Amino acid sequence: MKLECRVRDPELLFSLTHELGTLFFRRIGKSQFEVVYFARNKFIYFKGELNEEQQKRLESMGFEVNKIEVDDIKELIKVEQ
Repeated sequence: MKLECRVRDPELLFSLTHELGTLFFRRIGKSQFEVVYFARNKFIYFKGELNEEQQKRLESMGFEVNKIEVDDIKELIKVEQ
C-alpha cells in the first residue's frame, strides 16, 4: 500500500512524518513554506503557513532546498539544494 497526502494543516504534516523518511523544505514567503516528505511508501506534500514554533521544528527535522518539483505523471520528486 502507498500513502500520498497533500495537506494544509501543519499539525497533520508533523504527525505524518517520522525519522525513517526524509523531509525537504523551502521558504516561499516570510512564514510560508513548501514541504515534501518522502518515505518508502509515503509521500506528503505541504504548502502553507507555519508559526515560529513549527518553523523551528521543521528546520530541526528537515533539509532546506532551493527548488522542489513534484511530477505526478512520472511519479517523480525533484529537489535541488
